[in-house]
Amino acid sequence: MKSIFKMNNVFASLALAGMVGVSGPVFANTDYADTMPSIEGKKLLVGYWHNWDQGFSGDYEQGYPLKLALKDTPKAFNVVMASFMKSSDGKSMPTFIPYYGTDQSFRAEVAALNERGQAVLLSLGGADAHIELHEANGDTQHFADEIIRLVDLYGFDGLDIDLEQSAIKKADNETVIPAALKKVRDHYQQQGKHFIISMAPEIPYLTKANPQYQKYINSLEGYYDFIAPQFYNQGAFGIGFQPDDTTKDGWWVNYAQNDDSKKYEFLYHFSKEIITDKHGLSAVKIPSSKLVIGLPSNGAAAATGFVKTPQDVYRLFADMEKEGLPLRGLMTWSINWDEGENVNHVPYNGQFRKAYTQLIHDGSVIETPEKDTTAPGVPTGLNAQATATSVHLTWKASTDSGSGVDHYEVFRNQQKVADASGNTYTDDDLTANSNYAYSVNAIDKAGNKSLLSAVLNVMTTDHGDDTPDQQSYPKYAAGHAYKAGDIVLGSDNHLYQCKPYPYTGWCAGLASAYAPGAGSAWQMAWDKVVK
Repeated sequence: MKSIFKMNNVFASLALAGMVGVSGPVFANTDYADTMPSIEGKKLLVGYWHNWDQGFSGDYEQGYPLKLALKDTPKAFNVVMASFMKSSDGKSMPTFIPYYGTDQSFRAEVAALNERGQAVLLSLGGADAHIELHEANGDTQHFADEIIRLVDLYGFDGLDIDLEQSAIKKADNETVIPAALKKVRDHYQQQGKHFIISMAPEIPYLTKANPQYQKYINSLEGYYDFIAPQFYNQGAFGIGFQPDDTTKDGWWVNYAQNDDSKKYEFLYHFSKEIITDKHGLSAVKIPSSKLVIGLPSNGAAAATGFVKTPQDVYRLFADMEKEGLPLRGLMTWSINWDEGENVNHVPYNGQFRKAYTQLIHDGSVIETPEKDTTAPGVPTGLNAQATATSVHLTWKASTDSGSGVDHYEVFRNQQKVADASGNTYTDDDLTANSNYAYSVNAIDKAGNKSLLSAVLNVMTTDHGDDTPDQQSYPKYAAGHAYKAGDIVLGSDNHLYQCKPYPYTGWCAGLASAYAPGAGSAWQMAWDKVVK
């Protein structure tokens, strides 16, 4: 052995000196935690992983989510959300600490998943998270620095925004978080890596009635990779609208999240509304290629929303693809619940991933649509009704062949005065007997602007009581089948006019939401009649 050792030393010395040629494989250890697996073009099966040992859960149907090491995440999940990055006291900088092992051992587990092509994202928030970030404190840079520190330490591949309740709009969260994520994306892009950005909003937060996530999504337009709305835990919340064929379906249909008999209809119509805003109910438009449907893994994981018949989901994906709107994938809360047990210790045995593996891992790819660069049509038919102190404008809705019209800009005397979500706007606090010049343009979801409409000159009237005769109009009646243009007297003794299609159907909606001047979302159905 000694002679062999000496010969090897001599050989090595000669090789280093360049006197002996060396051929054959070179072995090197790859740090897979330092890579960021690509999800481009892939259908996604996204699962949340618990960074805690919950034990027994008394919520919902009750049961036992599995205590699961990150490295043991089933291979079917090609995106894994480590839950959660949060603040310890609600005001300190959010961070992440593995609940078991060491920093080095946790990084090794991330590396194991990365080697299999599974991306591991850090999920920010959770249902009980209290996060508060302030621009004035320099938190944009501080938050970006903390994300980069955690990515470099543990090997995370991106960040998921999962803020709920008051944390969504707390302090400057809406501006700080998107700005910080852009900094992080740019930081890793300079290293030739793609830092993944995603969100998981509760579905009511995507509607015009409650647009909590609108600013996050709009601010990260062009940056986020996918959005996985939570189609669960929302009780009777749903979608209602006037169907295309009223002779077949009646003048109004409503599909609730907790109605298992209409599960497909709810998933289909709500998903399509998020993508196309067909009925004017969505505060945002998410491309189908970036929309991931979030569902609970079983009845113990959420109060409502579990799909008892997986064929409803297969049908949803098939129908959306036929319409040229292929969905990106599925998300579930959670991996631990999918591998856990019910209250009687009967294993779920991965029923969610097994039910949808064929749907997601069928070998097909998601085509990324070309960027929309076409401006919407110029608004036409600008008309006005004037009083002494206000002008009520209406115009014909613009058409857009690409991403769809998002909103309109209203100009008075060549100065922008407002953004209008629909094709009406009331300009108040004007001077009597004065001339004003109005024009409008349209802006689509991709940010393309149309040319300005033709200018309309309007003269306000002289001072005087030009209030409509309130007694000549009926009082609002909940559930009445109002038509576009109908005027009613609200509970506040003001007059309201039912909006034109596609908003008309909401005039007969639930009073708690659509009673004129009083409901939580009355502006979606009614226009206030100006004095």
